[in-house]
Amino acid sequence: MGLGAGDLPTDLAWWLIGLEVAVDWDPPRRPQDKGVVERPQGTAKRWAEPSAWASAAELQRRLEEMDDVQRREYPSVRGRSRLEAFPKLAPSGRASSWACER
Repeated sequence: MGLGAGDLPTDLAWWLIGLEVAVDWDPPRRPQDKGVVERPQGTAKRWAEPSAWASAAELQRRLEEMDDVQRREYPSVRGRSRLEAFPKLAPSGRASSWACER
């Protein structure tokens, strides 16, 4: 949760704290502080070339294609793709739903 100097926690932050959920207080507009999260997002943006697509649906399709390339083909772990290195992380093929997450 990004809070700047002098900012107060949001209602959501207070609610999470009340549930004893750890809240990570990140400074706003500092993506370099979360490189593990931000780097893949930057890679996806570069690979998908958002400005090349006319619609959100086309961009979504391209992002999914690039995610698949990165997972199946791009060398990541000792010259192997992420899928080769971690085969149990392969997509299950089942549709996700909020009901399954509860």
